[in-house]
Amino acid sequence: MSLLGIDLGTTGCKAGVFGLDGSCIATAYREYDMLHPQHGWSELDSAAVWEKTRQVIAEVAAQAICDPVSALSVSAFGEAFVPVTQEDRK
Repeated sequence: MSLLGIDLGTTGCKAGVFGLDGSCIATAYREYDMLHPQHGWSELDSAAVWEKTRQVIAEVAAQAICDPVSALSVSAFGEAFVPVTQEDRK
């Protein structure tokens, strides 16, 4: 039994799998670009964030195959949201 931690930050996302004794089994990190459509604005492409997050989860889960993940915790940047339509489009 292992634990998966996911951290979504403003410049990248990381994931780590840890044993119950605190030992690190695997970690992965991917960066995404900060967009600046106008002076003073900063945005992230939510599709890019989701894709990079999927990549880090897949990478660490594959490395933890001998000790499958049984629980997870997610930390994400504050005051962030993704507006979507009824069809789940941004």
